[in-house]
Amino acid sequence: MIFSLLVEINEIIPHQGFSLSSFARGICGIVGIFFVAYLFSKNRKAIPWKTVFIGLSIQILLAYSILEISWVQWVFEKIGQVFVSILNFTDAGSEFLFTVLKISGAESLSVIGNVFLGQTESPLLIKAYLPQMNKSEVLLVMIGGMATVAGGVLAAYIDFLGGDNPVLRLQFAKHLLAASVMAAPGAIIISKILFPQTEKIKKEAKVSSQEVGSNALDALSNGTVEGVKLAANIGGMLLVFVALIAMVNGILFQFGDLTNLNDVISNNTVYQSLSIEAILGVLFAPLMWIIGVPWQDLMPMGQLLGIKLAASEFIGYIQLVELKDVSSQIHFQYEKTIIMATYMLCGFANFASIGIQIGGIGGIAPNQRKNLSKFGLMAVLGGTLASLLSACLVGALLG
Repeated sequence: MIFSLLVEINEIIPHQGFSLSSFARGICGIVGIFFVAYLFSKNRKAIPWKTVFIGLSIQILLAYSILEISWVQWVFEKIGQVFVSILNFTDAGSEFLFTVLKISGAESLSVIGNVFLGQTESPLLIKAYLPQMNKSEVLLVMIGGMATVAGGVLAAYIDFLGGDNPVLRLQFAKHLLAASVMAAPGAIIISKILFPQTEKIKKEAKVSSQEVGSNALDALSNGTVEGVKLAANIGGMLLVFVALIAMVNGILFQFGDLTNLNDVISNNTVYQSLSIEAILGVLFAPLMWIIGVPWQDLMPMGQLLGIKLAASEFIGYIQLVELKDVSSQIHFQYEKTIIMATYMLCGFANFASIGIQIGGIGGIAPNQRKNLSKFGLMAVLGGTLASLLSACLVGALLG
């Protein structure tokens, strides 16, 4: 009767702020995430722990600044309001990452580009360098793409989560932008644990103007075409996956009815019957506890991670809209969980992205297709761990 003690509430419990308890949960989460990455590492003896801890320090500093320092919050709010491109800072960002973290110029440029570009658009910035990249560099490019989302879909997520409330729209815009920024050092940390850099790195990197547009009208035209393609892909994906989930849930409900599993689930969990969400919630609940999710919200949070992996973050954010609504039958009880979920879902780490990256990046650098195929599952793991790391750090600061 694990979840039988849950109480029904009519409002979301606000976060209480940083405490020793939340700090301890945060440490537990960081250790757990690093341990998983260490288990899957290709060369444990070569893991650059100095790079890992410097990167972690940068990510903690980002999380603290975004959540606690007023002028930093103001900056992110302004960026959220205008949602302007800040890719002009890629050169400075690349130089900064290279000098602190000892990664190649091409790697850092790709990771910085991923803050607002998609997983197949950002590699265009380093098209000339992709064919010569070693395996460690290729994996970071892949994980960087998996750990972040494109600027084009951020607007959709802000609309989903904020609805018609301008205050909520601004709040979620700030967190979504912060999640994408925080994912950059997180991707580097996890990538270099999974596949340490042992070969000599190249410092130089230049932004490619190819496919951007020769002038403003050309760039606008290219952007419009890409936007239409993106919208069509998202629309088709939503239609297929929402229908598929509904169909499978119908089958599972009938099976649960015949076997009395529905009654067992209803009496012992937050769910009313056997469903994909219930299965994923149970499966990932222990991991959610490790990263600091409140006890009452473990299963719904685990459900979101499972849906993100199996379908996409887009479907995950649709479900988050329902879970943050107190009028829903199943909903989160803590504001902390809602914010952590916003960070956890902010990335392209799902199984479909493996094919997208093989096709997209492989089209730019055909000689890397073998590595892209080989690293597909590891990239999903790395992108997921990077997003969980961001969620863990934010949760620790929220208390």
